[in-house]
Amino acid sequence: MSVCLRQPRQLSMISRLYQERHPRSIVRDWSNQISPGRNGVCRESLFLSQHRVLETQQFSFLSTSSATYKDDHNHLSNRDECEVDHSSSETATSQKKDDALLKLEAETARLIGLIHGYGVQSDKELPQEIGMVNTSDVDRVLEQWCQLAEQQQWTNVDTNTKYIFHAAEQAEALLVAMEVNHKRVIQDWKVSDKKGIRSFMNSPGRLIIPKEEAYNMVVHAYANCSKGDAVAATRAQAILDRMLANCREYCTETTQHRPPPPPPEPSAITFNSVCNVYAKSGQKDAGKAAESVFTQMEEWYRECQDIRQKNKANFPYTGAAPNHRTVNCVIDAWAKSRRENAPERVMAILHVLVERCLNVAQANMDHGDNNEQMVDELVIQPNVIIFNSAIHAWAKSGRGRLAAEKAEDILDMLDKLNESGEMVQHNPDDGEADDGLKPNTRTLSLVLEAWACCAQDNGDAAKRAEKILNRMEELYNKGFNVKPNYISFTTCITAWARSKENEGYDAERAQALLDRMLQLYESSGDKDFMPSTTTFNSVITAWARSQQLDAPEHAEAVLRKAEAIVEPDTTSYNAVLDAYAKSGNSEKAKQLLEHMENSDVLKPDLISYNTVLGSFGKAKGIKDGEKLAEALLNRMEKLADHDDECTIRPDLFSYTSVMNAHAMGSDPDKAQKTHAILRKLIELCDSGSHEHLKPDVFAFTIVINACAYSLAASHTSGKGKYITPEKKAKKRDTIKIAISTMEEFRKHNEKWGKGNHFLYNAMILACSRLSSDQAERGRLLDYIFTRCCQEGLVSRAVLNSMSREAPINVKKRHLTALMIRTGDVPQNWYCNVRKKDWP
Repeated sequence: MSVCLRQPRQLSMISRLYQERHPRSIVRDWSNQISPGRNGVCRESLFLSQHRVLETQQFSFLSTSSATYKDDHNHLSNRDECEVDHSSSETATSQKKDDALLKLEAETARLIGLIHGYGVQSDKELPQEIGMVNTSDVDRVLEQWCQLAEQQQWTNVDTNTKYIFHAAEQAEALLVAMEVNHKRVIQDWKVSDKKGIRSFMNSPGRLIIPKEEAYNMVVHAYANCSKGDAVAATRAQAILDRMLANCREYCTETTQHRPPPPPPEPSAITFNSVCNVYAKSGQKDAGKAAESVFTQMEEWYRECQDIRQKNKANFPYTGAAPNHRTVNCVIDAWAKSRRENAPERVMAILHVLVERCLNVAQANMDHGDNNEQMVDELVIQPNVIIFNSAIHAWAKSGRGRLAAEKAEDILDMLDKLNESGEMVQHNPDDGEADDGLKPNTRTLSLVLEAWACCAQDNGDAAKRAEKILNRMEELYNKGFNVKPNYISFTTCITAWARSKENEGYDAERAQALLDRMLQLYESSGDKDFMPSTTTFNSVITAWARSQQLDAPEHAEAVLRKAEAIVEPDTTSYNAVLDAYAKSGNSEKAKQLLEHMENSDVLKPDLISYNTVLGSFGKAKGIKDGEKLAEALLNRMEKLADHDDECTIRPDLFSYTSVMNAHAMGSDPDKAQKTHAILRKLIELCDSGSHEHLKPDVFAFTIVINACAYSLAASHTSGKGKYITPEKKAKKRDTIKIAISTMEEFRKHNEKWGKGNHFLYNAMILACSRLSSDQAERGRLLDYIFTRCCQEGLVSRAVLNSMSREAPINVKKRHLTALMIRTGDVPQNWYCNVRKKDWP
């Protein structure tokens, strides 16, 4: 069973795009819905993988169960046409797979018992059943366990201990039994006479010894079920160490006559698989451990070559030279090790490989045709796969612009080496096709992805990404294997959607790339150029962020194009809703939400409702916006009350959006209504059943802002003006709401979170506008500003509000003319304010 190193997966966005175009099989989707079997063990993956039909009678139950499994799946896949009891069918299927697993475990135990039996019975006492077992029987069971380990879904609970390597452990148990038997063969050989030797050599027990393929299968099983755990890597390393120890021990034995079969030596596949286990483990020392495996491989190879040069005829081992796959596994282990210096180490490894290869090539050129003088070095020719892994290590490092620049540097290095032809011609050591040093689609796609990931914080990142895309098109037109596809275009479009350099221009560039894709697709009919749903969503998002007046119309036009080519999803409509919400067109957002509610294809989710709710607080001049927001929130609450599994249950954002709609509206009672919603949230949170509705500083700020901008705050008592008792009472009630809200927040700030300068600025405005006289205003503002200074929350807005609203005596006490004019205040006053808001 050969182990082929898989290419490291690209970043999450690329994986998601691939899944859109290539969805998982129906069988896999259905299997994920099957309930756990006996003792909580997931049995859904037991016979999903394709495997050959077993021919021996001992394994006939496996093929029978596989056929039954297929029949069960075909029966359930037609569930829309047949009325069946899903729970009972799934339970029955799970039980059948439980039984099949138990039989496989029993067969494993039987084989282990028979293998051990060879060492305790004489030849005359061997039962007839012994002759039915051979290495092929063991190999078949090993293969079954390794296929199960590949599903990565095994847990076996026994006395409250959880093992996530059940299948790999079972496979290793068989391997260990064969190893023990092999050692008995060697030991019995040493103590037997010639007659005993001949008798033992003819016994069936001599054949039940491990082969290289068995070791590789078990190591591969641990690689498939490692899933970020170091235990799998430790066990795989132990198997490799055991193989090397067995080989060295065998070589030290003195043998006579015909020696028994030697223990198998680890091949390149074995070493590479162990490195791959470390890479999959994701541990911090994975890269260093993989390098130690590489060193083991080199040392064993040189040891074997040295011995064979001295005694070529009798030494049974040749060693396995490290190859480009080994290096690729080491680089992959470093890339996934989560160490800060991992990309630098990968770059160092790449430079050493290139330098060594160039030096050897130059030395061989200097010696010319003198073969005796040719430099004989263990040289690993780096190929495009190794360069891709190095680029991937930087792209996954999260270093932003530095990562993208380093990735592009590696691409440039690859181009120069390919064009110069300085390196020796690479000959694949495993018979597989090899692209040498020619960049391929993956190479440029990884660099493209690296630039897209940092587009949000770097102004020219999107331009650099598009430059890489243009380079791909140019090379493809020249005949290179770098065909840009929908993933390449979507990655570049996403970079423009994330860019903040010029949001209007960014949206136009994203739209231009989409139009170019559509033109290529329509002219060639090549599905590699067909935009995906994510492609359209990225363009819509770019328009939504552009803040142009006609952005919503552009976004909806893209949505209509998407409907003609692909099936837009809820995210597509949500992006258009966001465009209308940001433009303040809550009426169009509301209409689109109603269209989604009436659709038979898709339904709105919580984001859809929250986006529309948020639009009511952003819209200016909308009539009865707060009433529309209240009505929509009530509709969400009713839907949630009627369905416990409802996915649109209102969250904190839903309630604060309605509060903000009230605060932005013209309702004279907005302060009272926002405060009522806040009290409701506090009560729900205190009840213990709605912890997710715990109000934050934003919710408290909305209430105080509503007080500051309420109708009562507009009733001033300037000279010559008379305020009615009713208006005075209204102002007193409103300022009490503001003060009680502030006190509630300060009293339990460990519960609601830390305050910010927005909260204090709103409180300054509320006290200034709602105070009944100058003395009260001064006392309140003095107290508030003192607290604000103590908490380090004096921002530019707070300083401006104090200089504008505070009485002269308060300003003299706290502020100087220089402070007001230049913002030169003590640093501890604004130590907890963002730099852009400093005074």
